[in-house]
Amino acid sequence: MSVEIIRMSFFVNVLGFQVLVTAIEQLVENKPGEKMTSEQLIWLYSIMLSATAVKLALWLYCKSSGNSIVRAYAKVSISALTTT
Repeated sequence: MSVEIIRMSFFVNVLGFQVLVTAIEQLVENKPGEKMTSEQLIWLYSIMLSATAVKLALWLYCKSSGNSIVRAYAKVSISALTTT
């Protein structure tokens, strides 16, 4: 169980790092980003709400676990949930 949590944490961190690198590249180039269409905004909101729901479900699952390590992970993951 704990290996799966570590894999998921690694995956989330890699994606976050990739977003950070892309944002820095755009700031350095100093060119404005493209405007999003309505369809793109719907996709964006859908993805963000889905990610929040998954994080909430993971937090609830970890919090209710009998394993102390998994419960400790729930305490750490609440910060990820609140910052999303």
